[in-house]
Amino acid sequence: MTSEWADVFDQVSACGGNAVEAIRRAWERGVSAEQVLEGVTRALASTPDNRAFEDWEALAPGCLDTRVFTQGTWWVDVLRVPHRIASMSDRYVANVIGFLRNDAEHFYETYLFGHPMPFAESPQAWLESTVLMKALRSRQDAS
Repeated sequence: MTSEWADVFDQVSACGGNAVEAIRRAWERGVSAEQVLEGVTRALASTPDNRAFEDWEALAPGCLDTRVFTQGTWWVDVLRVPHRIASMSDRYVANVIGFLRNDAEHFYETYLFGHPMPFAESPQAWLESTVLMKALRSRQDAS
């Protein structure tokens, strides 16, 4: 790993993001270390307390905005690229659903940290009850 990618790892990790996944996806998409670091810099310069959900650069690459679960229009990937759910391919919708289901416990715990609420019967039950998952399921059923 070059020093630029080591910097990406350090910076994304320091922001609380999933550095390994952000780097993997950047490599797959041909996104440079410099571009990822620019995303981190823009995120650090924003004011997260009053940012709109659609302010895609308000969080660093690798970070999940838990508000994604309370809306059904967008999926935002690990590099903070927004994808309109209605326009996503069937395969991508299935991959996102699988990703969310595989890590439902982690997402549930992360969501609870920022959004106090009554406990669901299980992380999977909570996930299936979210606006995001209902939108993804509806999109999947429509195909």
